[in-house]
Amino acid sequence: MRCCWQWLGPGRFASGDACTRPKRWSISPRCARLASRLRASSNFILGIGLYGSIYLLPLFLGFVRFHTPLEIGEIMTVMGASQLVAAPLATYADRRLPAHWVVAIGFGLFAAGSFANAFQTPTTDFTGLIVPQILRGAALLFCILPVTNVALDELPSGALANASGLLNFMRNVGGAVGIGIVDTIVNVRPHDIATRVLNELVAGKAAMAAFVGVPKDLLAESISRMRIPMT
Repeated sequence: MRCCWQWLGPGRFASGDACTRPKRWSISPRCARLASRLRASSNFILGIGLYGSIYLLPLFLGFVRFHTPLEIGEIMTVMGASQLVAAPLATYADRRLPAHWVVAIGFGLFAAGSFANAFQTPTTDFTGLIVPQILRGAALLFCILPVTNVALDELPSGALANASGLLNFMRNVGGAVGIGIVDTIVNVRPHDIATRVLNELVAGKAAMAAFVGVPKDLLAESISRMRIPMT
């Protein structure tokens, strides 16, 4: 196992690069099995993050903004266009830079896109979603391409087909788990959120009324009827 630990580093472990590029004389069967498990688990985790977060956008557009399926597809074409633009850039970076640097760029872009979504409101629509979609769309290829290349780099040609299928399978399984987690949260959390929103509206919170889109005059009228001072 010594060959594994001498090649493990923070960047190589995070990108799945660990144990995949040691000198050929230092590869042991146990190290190869460990590297295979690391690659499979990294693709599984990658699928949870990518598919789960992307699944949130059509949910928001459908249940909050009440867009039709066609309108949702038109809005999400921004992400597809960003992937087309980022494809040659990701390929160039994968050839010129170490794999862990390319993965770091991808996850950095993905984190920035997810952070941009943290400022969404119920009124956020196409223009407010352009930047997050561009960042996440560009991040996909920077994340997937180097991980796949590193995972398949040391394998013999006869094993490439099965290995590629396994990696795609693990990523898709992770995506299914991520979507399931999102759906579970969506089904469990609304009651608590609705109770909090209702309590703040009843308490006369103008900020909450503006957040959910209740007109000020309607809120003031309701408050005056209930004789609750507006805060």
